[in-house]
Amino acid sequence: MDRYVQLLILAYFREFKTEYNLTDLREKTGIPFHILDDYIEEMMKAAMLQYEDNMICISETGRLELMYSEMEDYSYISKLEEVFSGKKWETDKVYCIRRFSEKKWRGNKR
Repeated sequence: MDRYVQLLILAYFREFKTEYNLTDLREKTGIPFHILDDYIEEMMKAAMLQYEDNMICISETGRLELMYSEMEDYSYISKLEEVFSGKKWETDKVYCIRRFSEKKWRGNKR
């Protein structure tokens, strides 16, 4: 089994907990359902995933595996909403492009 795919699956279950969707996981990992099912089955046998209240969740072993990997901070949720405050540019405010006149255009001999 591919370790990278295993870490993607562990990161998904860590992030979405009980609100997971296997169709969404399949789309995010880019693997077919039958292969995803094989991965989940093997990860259950390796105790990286477990069932709690009839839901698949990441186990302590899976958390440790993810924590000591290069994908420890990997997240499926985009943080762009936090970066951009949602303020819209005022329509009466002029937007000045920095160093616009210094750019060379086709036909410009500078």
